[in-house]
Amino acid sequence: MISSLLYKNPVIKNPVMSMLCNRSTRHLAIALLFLSLGHGLKAQESESPSEPPVAFKVTGTVEGVKQTEIKAETKQQTSLKIESIVPHGASVSEGDVLVSFERDELEKKIRLSEQDLRLAEIAFEGDLFSHRQAEITAELDRKVAERDWQAAEQTFANYMDVDRERSIESADFSLKQSLATLMNAKEELKQLQQMYSEDDLTEESEEIVLKRAKQAVESAEFRHTSAEIQAKRSKEQEIPRTTEKQKDTFERAKLTHEKAIRNLNDEKEKRRIDLDKKEVALREQREKHEELVQDLERLEIKAKHSGLVVYGELQRGKLADKPPQHRAGSSVNGDQTILTIIDPSALQIRTTIPEANVHRVNAEDQCTAIFTAIPDQSIEAIVASVDSVPFASTQYDCVITIPAGALTKLLRPLMTAEVEFTEQPKLIAMPAKKKSQPVRLKREIATPKIKSVPQVPVAENVNPIEAKQADSE
Repeated sequence: MISSLLYKNPVIKNPVMSMLCNRSTRHLAIALLFLSLGHGLKAQESESPSEPPVAFKVTGTVEGVKQTEIKAETKQQTSLKIESIVPHGASVSEGDVLVSFERDELEKKIRLSEQDLRLAEIAFEGDLFSHRQAEITAELDRKVAERDWQAAEQTFANYMDVDRERSIESADFSLKQSLATLMNAKEELKQLQQMYSEDDLTEESEEIVLKRAKQAVESAEFRHTSAEIQAKRSKEQEIPRTTEKQKDTFERAKLTHEKAIRNLNDEKEKRRIDLDKKEVALREQREKHEELVQDLERLEIKAKHSGLVVYGELQRGKLADKPPQHRAGSSVNGDQTILTIIDPSALQIRTTIPEANVHRVNAEDQCTAIFTAIPDQSIEAIVASVDSVPFASTQYDCVITIPAGALTKLLRPLMTAEVEFTEQPKLIAMPAKKKSQPVRLKREIATPKIKSVPQVPVAENVNPIEAKQADSE
């Protein structure tokens, strides 16, 4: 209605009123112009793009990029009693003593171990001497077995090559000799009979000679018969039997030789194995003794780097629900994590991404971290890594890098953080300029639209009274 009044052109006769009307009209036009510009800026703000919406949130824990678990790492001394330990939450420097253990029990074990080790070494030296003696004796026994075997071979070869045929020849020769003796006796008797038969009268002495000759023939015949029987028996029975016996003796000698050699080899191998076992046992005993000595050196543990000390082992950057309460006199195991040193100079956030959101998180993505202890401040962080395989059912490990210098004086390890991940802008394909060039992707960014402010014509010679009445209407 005001704009309609501006275009009215009544006739104003009063020059003073005319001047006032022109000045008021200019002021009103300027006011309307600023009002129009204000509406345009509000429209521009309403049409500008808003912040990306939060996709999901997760809770994480601040941890050091460099964290070292402290263990006694003793090999033989399984139980250790604490003599002194730094307090939980203390700050330490490299080389500071973190924990020390009592030494009396371990030193006693070392003394006993030294004595047992010396006795074992003496026993092994005796076993080594016995082994060398047994090796020499075994070598002598081997030579005896070889000699016996060679003798058996020679005896069997002599019989088969010479003695057997000689026995046959001896039987034949004995038979031949007995036959010759018989023939000689008969010939001698025949000659005597012929000589004495020419005489008419036979003297008594001649009869005696003839009688003895006849007896000699009879004796020769008997011996010849015996020789025939013996020769036949020798060739058909004794020589074959002796041959088989020689073969059996040779085979037995062969088996005895093989058994002797086998026993010597087995005994040698057994002695070697037994000696090796004793040597291994001695080496293991020596190693255990050396481990005891090394355990003594581990009874004082020093810090490998500077940092913050917390008791126990951290689970994904968090303290256990019931962390250990170490003090002087309490016992720990050699492989137990006694405390952890956290380097606070470089921190990161370790969190867990649910399986439903793991596809939304990639390395180098940006996110916002808000810490429970510092609720009024937040930092922009970057995803360092996210596992492709869950560490537990539907849970994926994620590490977020905290920028250097961010909240340096306020941020501490073990603090709880809430990490917000926003929806990432969509990727759109831009047309390629050349066929050989790949399609480039760029993020879609909304460009704020600024509406133009319409120019309002200002009419001159407007009656201010009528303008005020029109404005009130």
